[in-house]
Amino acid sequence: MTQVSITLRKATEQDASILSNIGINSYCHHFAALWNNQNELLDYLDQEYSPVKIINDINQQNIEWYLIEHSSPIGLVKLTHQSSIPESSITGTLLNKLYFSPDVTGKGYGMIVFRLIENIAKQSGSTALWLDVLASNARAIKLYQSNGLHILKEVLFKSKTQQTLEYIMSKTL
Repeated sequence: MTQVSITLRKATEQDASILSNIGINSYCHHFAALWNNQNELLDYLDQEYSPVKIINDINQQNIEWYLIEHSSPIGLVKLTHQSSIPESSITGTLLNKLYFSPDVTGKGYGMIVFRLIENIAKQSGSTALWLDVLASNARAIKLYQSNGLHILKEVLFKSKTQQTLEYIMSKTL
C-alpha cells in the first residue's frame, strides 16, 4: 500500500482566504441542509469562516488554524488549547473544526490527520482532547470513537429558530 503524504501546516494570516473558502465549502456540503433558515446559516458562516474572524483567531495565543495539505490544501483544522469542557473540570485541547474538501471526504485521511492533531495537543502540554459533534454525524462519531474518544455528554446547539443535539466527546492523552 502506498504511503499517503498528509501534512498539517500551521496557518498564517495570509492563509485566511483559503481557510475561509475550504470552511464554507465543506460546511455547506455537509451541513447546509440541516439549517431551516438560510439567513441563520449565512450569519453562522460569516461568524465562523470570514477571513476577518480567522485572522483574529490566528492572532490569539491559544488558537491555531491549520491547513491539511496533500500537495495542495484539502482541508482545515482549528484547535483551541487550554479550553475547558463546559460544566466539567476537564481542560485540554478543543478540536473546534476538522473539515475536508468534499472531493476528498471518505478517503481515510481523517485517521492520519487525527493522529497529527493528537501530537499537536500533546506538544502543547494538553492532557485531554475534546470536541463537539452533531449527534446525527455518524461518520464523524465513528472516526472519533475509533481514535479513543468517548461521549461525555449531550448538549444543544441553539440558533434563533432551531436547536440541534450534539455530543461532547473527549479522551485523555
